[in-house]
Amino acid sequence: MALATPASAAGREWGWVHVAAVQQGTWPNTTLRGGLLATTELSDVVTLG
Repeated sequence: MALATPASAAGREWGWVHVAAVQQGTWPNTTLRGGLLATTELSDVVTLG
């Protein structure tokens, strides 16, 4: 058994997958985030150098 976030599960494969408590219209949450830790600026630095 593996307990994983969608990000940590990306690229991995399993024979069976159970996604608990997912409701239509709530996941994935595409709301822009990152204001507190400035993750958008950090991703620009990592991507662009």
